[in-house]
Amino acid sequence: MPATIAHFTILRELGRGGMGIVYEAHDPNLDRNVAIKIVRDRRAGSAAGIRLIAEAKAMARLAHPNVVGVYEVGTIDNQVYVVMELVPGDTLASWLRRRVRPWREIVAMFVQAGEGLLAAHRAGLIHRDFKPSNVLVDHGGRARVSDFGLARCEDRSTVKPTLAVGSETSGIAGTPAYMAPEQHSGAPIDARVDQFAFAVSLDWTLEHSAGKPSRRVRAALSRARSLDREERFADLNELLVELRASLTSHRRLFAIAGLGIALAGTATVFGTNPASGSCDDGTHLVDQVWNPYVRVTQLAGFLRSRPGASIASSSTANIVDDWVDRWKLGRKAACTVDNPQRESRIGCLDGHLQELRAQVALWTDADASIVDHAVRAATMLPQPQTCAGTSAGPLEPALRDNIATLDALLRSGRARQAHDGVAGMLALAAGAQPPNPRALATALITAGRVEREMGNLETARGYLSRAAQEAGRATDDSLLLDALLDQASVIVDLGRPRDALGLLDA
Repeated sequence: MPATIAHFTILRELGRGGMGIVYEAHDPNLDRNVAIKIVRDRRAGSAAGIRLIAEAKAMARLAHPNVVGVYEVGTIDNQVYVVMELVPGDTLASWLRRRVRPWREIVAMFVQAGEGLLAAHRAGLIHRDFKPSNVLVDHGGRARVSDFGLARCEDRSTVKPTLAVGSETSGIAGTPAYMAPEQHSGAPIDARVDQFAFAVSLDWTLEHSAGKPSRRVRAALSRARSLDREERFADLNELLVELRASLTSHRRLFAIAGLGIALAGTATVFGTNPASGSCDDGTHLVDQVWNPYVRVTQLAGFLRSRPGASIASSSTANIVDDWVDRWKLGRKAACTVDNPQRESRIGCLDGHLQELRAQVALWTDADASIVDHAVRAATMLPQPQTCAGTSAGPLEPALRDNIATLDALLRSGRARQAHDGVAGMLALAAGAQPPNPRALATALITAGRVEREMGNLETARGYLSRAAQEAGRATDDSLLLDALLDQASVIVDLGRPRDALGLLDA
């Protein structure tokens, strides 16, 4: 192991593959640790060296929270090296092997990776070797796509035969198990080869998840990995929209007041709570929560806490802009149906808007940790289209608003702050008059999720078991499914996967 590369001090070896070695190093000029990738073949003009430079140039064109950043590329003593962002964590492949995970947790992680891949496509790049081992997951749960060594500009019409890192055949670039048919044959390709590899990776992974993915997920992946590329989605974003929608079809997170974000103060800054009396697209309601002024305020808050966070801010804002457009469409569609379904849909959408309100409140006064979780939090906002099939009545407004606060805290990595409110939340739900088993079940599910995040697995299991009982009393099948899936996930965390499968099969 070399002592230095250029002005970087080598600290340790992080890993090695068929093409190169990756070291952790210290940059004394900027006083930060970085990752440095060097080619095994020390000749700068070798095929491996040229490919590494191509990787660096491809990655340098991207600036996205879900793509590993490249700082510089150079040669020294005829040796090519690339200096990259150091991502403390592991590969997605290792993250998946660590334990059996609920399918929604897996899909959520892949959606993050998909956002990075989509950013590459929008920059005119095709990865050509997407797979779980080419995605890094940091300790905060953020995924970043890496290893763009095979990437090329999309306007080139043919694949130049090369030997890829991890490839099992020498004629075509890529890893055969993940390659689309047109990539195997050397035919002209476009970004849909990455869509195919992404879908194959996720599909195989979900075969070993806890619980069965929804029909919507299975249908979307089946289309994305079609052997005929004309039958796939037009672009990766269409697939990601389907996957995001599946994440929130059965999720409800709940909270109480007094968790450090005063909802009354939030209403003063961002407007009053949504009211479902009028029936239109709700522009006047959502504009109170998300508007150009809030966008600018969010950027300023991000930059105060994390200099250089303009990329995270713009990415977050773009995701929210898309969410707002879909919320308006959902609100307008709700006006076309008759009561009581209209009231149920609008109540559901009002609850989703309150989730955005609470999230924006956190972002406006963000510290570095909240900034780091911002893109993930925006991606995990409850999707408006899930309200189309709801029939349950809305929760009591105060409880709904407190739910939104806790939801925002959990999405933003603030489980400890949320934990402080569990006892009060349960007391509030249990004290409802007349008794409301649905409200109590939702509160117990929230308590279970918070305790799980805190690592209190037995306590979490107890809450979720009680939640299933209350959901049964409320005859709410969706809520019962939530409780059972969460309980199964906790049982898997406790090291009893067979018991978890037995619970779901019962």
